[in-house]
Amino acid sequence: HETDFSHFEIERSPTGSNWKALGAVAGGSVLEARETERAYAFTDTDPLPVAYYRLRIIDRDGSFSFSPVVHLERMTIRVFPNPSSGYFTVTLPPAGGRTTELYLHDTTGRLVLRARTDGAYEHQTTLPAGVYFISADLASGRVTQRVVITGRNGPP
Repeated sequence: HETDFSHFEIERSPTGSNWKALGAVAGGSVLEARETERAYAFTDTDPLPVAYYRLRIIDRDGSFSFSPVVHLERMTIRVFPNPSSGYFTVTLPPAGGRTTELYLHDTTGRLVLRARTDGAYEHQTTLPAGVYFISADLASGRVTQRVVITGRNGPP
């Protein structure tokens, strides 16, 4: 029961130590806590690629306890160099030996490249300079990264 509960403080750490408070979520009223089950939510608006999170659970009398620590890694596409002269490498999180489809779209949404990779993909483009978006469907959902192409040169 949450009858003595005041609020949560959400804390984050890049290493599992040196915690930083990100925000707080107020608890429900004593009446609500007795009559219903509540759901709480908080969004980290500037997440780290790898981070540890925990809750500081604070009671109305000021005492507190901590939740178990949760380790999260954001699944993302990495493109480098970016901006690119036209030659770039794309890396994806490990996919357990499966291949992943990559899609490169221009700013109008037109598909300009489709490729398959098992983790790393190198590309020399003949596309004109501009902004493009590369995406892949990962286990965590579709991820997209902006790619800026500045010209048509070879590998660095």
